[in-house]
Amino acid sequence: MLRSPEEAGGSNRGATQTQSEVARPNELTLTALASVLAHTSPTEELISLLASDKESYGVAWLLLHFMKSKRITQFPLLNLDLSEYSLGPRKLRLFLASLPG
Repeated sequence: MLRSPEEAGGSNRGATQTQSEVARPNELTLTALASVLAHTSPTEELISLLASDKESYGVAWLLLHFMKSKRITQFPLLNLDLSEYSLGPRKLRLFLASLPG
């Protein structure tokens, strides 16, 4: 069973982060993740394939999000093939809303 620091005899005096700060990634984390994803040199075909699969949809969405927010700039998107997409209208709407420019 997990116990809080107070229950374990410790103190929570040094903690200065709020719950929302813990849940929100910091700038360094976002920059590092964008760099790793950019290093993979994602193609339009790869992004299309990732978006069409339930297990990799999140990676495709994150790539688009980073492209839209200009964290990844080296790969212009001209054509995505979503003919194999079958994950439902809500995820498709989210995906399309994340398309850059």
